[in-house]
Amino acid sequence: MDSKLTHVDQYKMLREEIMQSIREIGRLEVAGAIAAGGIYTWLLTHKDAANSHLAWFIVPWVLIFCGIKVLDLTLRIQVIAGYLQRIEDASFGQDPNLPGWERYKTNTRQYQYDMAVVILAAVFWVISVGASIVIAFWQRS
Repeated sequence: MDSKLTHVDQYKMLREEIMQSIREIGRLEVAGAIAAGGIYTWLLTHKDAANSHLAWFIVPWVLIFCGIKVLDLTLRIQVIAGYLQRIEDASFGQDPNLPGWERYKTNTRQYQYDMAVVILAAVFWVISVGASIVIAFWQRS
């Protein structure tokens, strides 16, 4: 039995890791929104607990944690995509008809679209964390 890992095996494994990371990013985005909404709802309906100034800072910390994990997954996806391009270089050479997905994305508008989505997501996370910090300080006074 040959236990060597081929380019094809590596490519399949790493593409699946990218897909799992994308799914995890989606789950973190939903979890962060649900957690923030749930915590704020609870704080607004439980005035006695809401009097604790620290309670209002739970949401910013939850969002910061989710945002850091999303950043980690996004950077991991970029590293894996770069390695997949190297596998495509070795496998497809300079074939213009079949460049490989990662190389195709890099040389088309798909790359620009992907970068725009990453930038918009980063802006969303920064605004969300900033707004939750403002709310926490506002509720403190």
